[in-house]
Amino acid sequence: MKKLVKNVIICSFLIFAFSIVNCFSVAEAKRLQSPEQAQEAALAKVPSAKVIDVDSDTEDGVLVYEVELRKSGKEYKLEYRASDGKLLKYEWEVLNPAFGNQNKKNLSKKEIKKKALKQVKSASVISIVLDHDDGMAQYEVKMRKGNKKYELVYNSKTGKLLEYQWEIVTVY
Repeated sequence: MKKLVKNVIICSFLIFAFSIVNCFSVAEAKRLQSPEQAQEAALAKVPSAKVIDVDSDTEDGVLVYEVELRKSGKEYKLEYRASDGKLLKYEWEVLNPAFGNQNKKNLSKKEIKKKALKQVKSASVISIVLDHDDGMAQYEVKMRKGNKKYELVYNSKTGKLLEYQWEIVTVY
């Protein structure tokens, strides 16, 4: 009986030790150790895109990779934390947006809020501001959901989403 209990304890310990080692190797597998790995991660997120630039930077003492891509008339920017491969920031913008009829009446803030909440379900709208950028009237919508902050930019005349961005706010 003592031998059986001893064998069960040894087996339990070995299983525990194996699971700890396996956990660390899985975490290590997600780590981004090069710009090429960051590029692969970004292409998995935006398949068939053309890579424009991959850069590394240090933010608050943490190494991050920034990947810029283009696909279907949009420019994408993704930022990954190198230590664990976590996507910290994701954004895209339409490269050459159609202005639409700028003499047309602006959509209401209520209509834009409805569009934004459809885009980011269950978020809280922080602000909606009418602004002008390069002669185009635009609504800038700031939102928050969990640990992410969002910024969406809409053509105020057509309601077309021109820019979309989210960023994790408490990461380091």
